[in-house]
Amino acid sequence: MRSNLLFVVLASCPAACIAPSVVSSEGRAVELTPQARDWRPARVEDLDGLFESTSIEGEAAVALWRIHYHFAVEPGVSGGSYSGAALVLGGLTPQFQTLSGVWRLNEGALEFDGAAATQASVAGDLLRLENEGGTVLLRRAAIQ
Repeated sequence: MRSNLLFVVLASCPAACIAPSVVSSEGRAVELTPQARDWRPARVEDLDGLFESTSIEGEAAVALWRIHYHFAVEPGVSGGSYSGAALVLGGLTPQFQTLSGVWRLNEGALEFDGAAATQASVAGDLLRLENEGGTVLLRRAAIQ
């Protein structure tokens, strides 16, 4: 009965209800021009909190689908502790890999557990991490 009612309503709608239209290819195109941002080297206080990836580029994008970092600042030190999780592609199904450790920041150079530095810069609530393996853009996230 319900499907019959839906059919009657749609059939009684005049043809002009849904006018055909064609949109040119220029009208359908999506422009992905990146917004100009005022990036500056990250400071310790910029990293305090939770961040989630919005974009992963370069070699890292082949295997990483999503990245989350939580940075905790240790008072009196130019760094603190971190915990991270990445959704990694490559096997039959994506898998989360986690890691934790210590981080240090020196003039925009971010070191995880004493490893080679990654350049960290910020613009508002965005954090950009860059190294030879690619670029990750993260945004500050609220813990709910």
